Amino acid sequence: MQRYRWKSFFVQLSLIGNKKMNVGLKVENYLLYL
Repeated sequence: MQRYRWKSFFVQLSLIGNKKMNVGLKVENYLLYL
């Protein structure tokens, strides 16, 4: 049970990280098009 909890915690962290990365890429693309 503890193991499963840790796993879901890391999955959430990676999802949040991916969202931040996507936002960063969008900002970079936007700046390139200016």
